[in-house]
Amino acid sequence: MGLHEAAYKYIDLIISTARFSTPEGSIRRVTEIAEVSKDWADKPKYVDLFEDDRKHDLLIPAKFLRGSKRLIKQLNSYDLSHVNVTAAAKHVEFLPSERGGSYYIPAACERLAIEQRDFLTSILAEARMKSDLLMLARRTGNASYMELPFVSKSYDIYFALVKRHVPDYKKVLGGWRTWLKAQ
Repeated sequence: MGLHEAAYKYIDLIISTARFSTPEGSIRRVTEIAEVSKDWADKPKYVDLFEDDRKHDLLIPAKFLRGSKRLIKQLNSYDLSHVNVTAAAKHVEFLPSERGGSYYIPAACERLAIEQRDFLTSILAEARMKSDLLMLARRTGNASYMELPFVSKSYDIYFALVKRHVPDYKKVLGGWRTWLKAQ
């Protein structure tokens, strides 16, 4: 990146992108998300959180979650409609930093005074909401469900429900899906 090594002490994440040629034209994709460790002296240390899977055009968790491979694969899919986020969060967990996982997640949870499992549940619930939007756009063929005005309104509704009902994500997602069906 052309930065002095000391500059990496002030960087949390590095998001790498690449340009690929496809039959439809050139596309840009995120190919890696890495966390910069803060406990190094001479040379920056990195923890790969997500890596590129070119074959499936996906970012896959590298050293981020641990749990059943089947569940992690399901959580990494576009369609989360069959995922119970509360149950899923009980069966996967963040990989600890001492085993190669993120340093930032435990620190962020401590700063926010939130348990890591609750943080993971909130991430999975938001992922489910985004997946529902994507699947609705695909099912109906209506791209406006993925455009800024509708996505912004969806987020506003979702986070209003989060403020009202957290930590009951079943109620949050149920209320959000009720709103979505009325659109």
